[in-house]
Amino acid sequence: MTTTVPPGHEVSIHPPSPLPHAVKCRGGFVIANFGVKGIHQVEDAEHVFDEVLKCLDGQGGDEPILLAQEGSMSDMFAPNNPKMKPLRNGGVIWTVMEGGLDPFLGDALGLERLAKQFQRIATQCFQCIYFLNPVPNQGVLVDVLGGLGIYSRKTDMTGNMLIEVCRPEGAVLSALLGATISPGRNASLLPSEQIKQIRLHPVQPPVVPPGKAAPRNGRRRRLMLRVAEASTEEETNTAWHDLFSDLLESQHPLLVPTSPDGGAMPMDWHGIGMAMPVFSDMLSLQLMVQQTHHTGPFAHAEFSAVELAKWLLEMDVPPVLNVYKTPSLPLYLQPGLGSLGSLSKGRIPTESERRK
Repeated sequence: MTTTVPPGHEVSIHPPSPLPHAVKCRGGFVIANFGVKGIHQVEDAEHVFDEVLKCLDGQGGDEPILLAQEGSMSDMFAPNNPKMKPLRNGGVIWTVMEGGLDPFLGDALGLERLAKQFQRIATQCFQCIYFLNPVPNQGVLVDVLGGLGIYSRKTDMTGNMLIEVCRPEGAVLSALLGATISPGRNASLLPSEQIKQIRLHPVQPPVVPPGKAAPRNGRRRRLMLRVAEASTEEETNTAWHDLFSDLLESQHPLLVPTSPDGGAMPMDWHGIGMAMPVFSDMLSLQLMVQQTHHTGPFAHAEFSAVELAKWLLEMDVPPVLNVYKTPSLPLYLQPGLGSLGSLSKGRIPTESERRK
């Protein structure tokens, strides 16, 4: 989906870097990259921690970071006034790429040494850490960092972490991209039996001519559009009933985008919060990949409605069903967490369950 930047605004989008270094952004965040695997990883990591401390030195005299709490990028443009959280002591965004912290993660002593480095900074400011690849003992590290108040996250499908919008009056608004990894639940991973069934796609996704080249579930698409376009409560209830019936009875699986290593990718949705994107067919999934300009390898897992509902219930994450009305117009359906209990048992959710 394309967003037009109004006159007088500047937008900066920040991806991770494979080089170990720290840099302070215009809006006040410090991005600290541990880089990729190298021959001087321990020294490089310690140097990054030192650089972060230098960037934060004197932060108290700066303007607070204005961190958006909800909404889309367009909500950050003037004259809108999105809900913001001022971070008066600054903030650090850490990035971990493949192999970047391996020397610290092989045993308890290494983890303790790493935790002490983070602890030097944890009391000073807001912090979060993005995992771009699975790392050894990631679940333990997520829990340790969570205990220090450091939030673990995954990037969005474009691989970016931070967006900044400089408005005409000079204010710089910041927003974190991607999704939170919950401590203690390791919710970023698919069930092991699903990881074995991951279907990997090429680094450059193919161009999909509308209506051909990719499998398309025409009946399910029509049912989803009926839900999206229903104008009365009666039409809405009937459309949802028919869609749920199809989801439970059809042999066509539901598709969930993943990373190639089996990492699920819940996303922040405006007005919903954290939710899992779910696609009815391969055409819809490929259209989404193209519109988000995703350039790295991606994959998908296939679920029956019952399997998907059970998994999402375990994570306490609702689904968002994606359907394309036209190749450039996606619509999103929200069955809600209340629907998952019945779907997990092979039953059609009631109206009251759907609205929970």
